[in-house]
Amino acid sequence: MALAGSSRSDRRVCGSTLEPAGTVRGVRVLVLRHHEEDSAGLIGEAFERRGASLFTHLFPADGRLPLLEEYEQVVVLGSKWSIYDEAIGSWLLDELAWLRSADEKGVPVLGICFGAQALTAAFGGRVERAREVEIGWTRLELVEPRSSSASPPGGMVVSEGPWFQFHGDRCVLPDTAVLHARNAIGPQVFSIGRNLGVQFHPEIDAGQLALWMDNGAREAIEAAGKDPAVLLEETAGEEELARQRAQALVDAHLLRLAALSPTRGVADERDAPHPKTGRVAEQPRAGRSVVSVSSPSSTPGGRAGGAHLR
Repeated sequence: MALAGSSRSDRRVCGSTLEPAGTVRGVRVLVLRHHEEDSAGLIGEAFERRGASLFTHLFPADGRLPLLEEYEQVVVLGSKWSIYDEAIGSWLLDELAWLRSADEKGVPVLGICFGAQALTAAFGGRVERAREVEIGWTRLELVEPRSSSASPPGGMVVSEGPWFQFHGDRCVLPDTAVLHARNAIGPQVFSIGRNLGVQFHPEIDAGQLALWMDNGAREAIEAAGKDPAVLLEETAGEEELARQRAQALVDAHLLRLAALSPTRGVADERDAPHPKTGRVAEQPRAGRSVVSVSSPSSTPGGRAGGAHLR
């Protein structure tokens, strides 16, 4: 999907509105990607259908991270690297600090795969190697949040799917996170204040997957014991339903944001009374990033010893 504009194009100041129906008028969404072949895909389409304008920044290739004051929403895409890879140490800490700054400024972040892991690390959790590489279409186990404010009015943040997975790491969530979905590998959907992290790839379509395959993913798929041609065919077959699921995910995200105070950060969900006990949880402060790895050995499809794939 072609994205409208770039982070270096003309930026006109305009108002923004989050409406109860999930429509966004005048909202400027910054898509932060880490590889030339990546795009916001179906998630980008979903934001644009609701009236948002998309702008992209390739980090670190395009230089320093954009000013957050120019945007109302950030989407952080995946990466071939793992959070704990030494190869990205020169720019990862800048990105994690930038995510914390977004939270302080009230700019919500939707983190996808690596983006979700970056949110985890930025707010005091850690990222470690999963017990197995997860590639393909899988279903999730939904979790009822501890706080009623963690979900959009009248529903859950995410559906069971199926959703497309392409990773070899897992998040160990910070205390400030609220879990929304998981599977046998680990957390799959979580929120930290106004930020939402998803371990899977709701943006994927067949065209995006084909680009990944042309840039190293084919070998990773084969190393995981799967047939790239079959996976591409499955993805093409899922595309229309995946588009609907991506739209529903964005709509739920926007509805949830509309229900939260725009001026508060990581404590948003935790300071609401528990829907069953009525008690308010004590608020731990968001910590600095803590990144760990269970094994330094390389995994096919990763880089510099990391297990992450996208």
